[in-house]
Amino acid sequence: FDAAQPEPERALGAMATLAAMADQRGRPVDLLPNLLADVQESTGADGLGFARREGDDLVMVAAVGSLGTMVGSRSRVDASLGGAALLSRNVAVAADAMNDPRTDRALASSGDIGSAVAAPVDVSGTPVAVLLASWRKPRTLPDSVLATLRVAAAVLAAAIGRTVHADRTDDATRLIAAAFSQASHREAEQRRHDELDVLTGLLKPAPFEAALGTSAAHWSPSQNSAVLFIDLDRFHRINETHGNAAGDSVLQR
Repeated sequence: FDAAQPEPERALGAMATLAAMADQRGRPVDLLPNLLADVQESTGADGLGFARREGDDLVMVAAVGSLGTMVGSRSRVDASLGGAALLSRNVAVAADAMNDPRTDRALASSGDIGSAVAAPVDVSGTPVAVLLASWRKPRTLPDSVLATLRVAAAVLAAAIGRTVHADRTDDATRLIAAAFSQASHREAEQRRHDELDVLTGLLKPAPFEAALGTSAAHWSPSQNSAVLFIDLDRFHRINETHGNAAGDSVLQR
């Protein structure tokens, strides 16, 4: 960001960067880090973040700069600048964030936010997320910055829209929740490891009982279903006679 550069030239440079990003293909979650970094550089923002809607909350799922520490933070849709942008489907500006009634002051203080802009990310008519830019000091933001954030939000919306089309789903909210979920693939793998028996791949007792309880709660007489309980008497003799490897093989089969 070159503060000495004339505003029109900065705006043109930002648009050229965003135009190049619009041609990129890939999952939104993969494109997001570069987009945030480029938009931060183009606008001179101290921090930039992306928050997705989760029910009545906005959850910050990615951020750079001064907003980097806010990943995972939540703000209410009906009591935040991002929520105002989401509900109005228009850019929301807080030139003095700490004195703006739409701003969550606790989050503004933790993120060192003096002024901020939130741009809605609208996919197929559904506002699913917001792009948030912040500066440490209160300031009046030029039109070029607002335009850059609008275009950046549109680039993200287009990337999400392409994924919606590729996945053949019309539920943009569910898609973006899956794409930008805070639960990483490793965490999902860990949950599976915690719930499944390593040897057989079957549910461990506690997860099995929970699943059984859920199934029983939704059971109806029209369903043909049953639960079998099999007790293998004297199974330990297989291990004693043929070894543990043979016993494991029997269980797996």
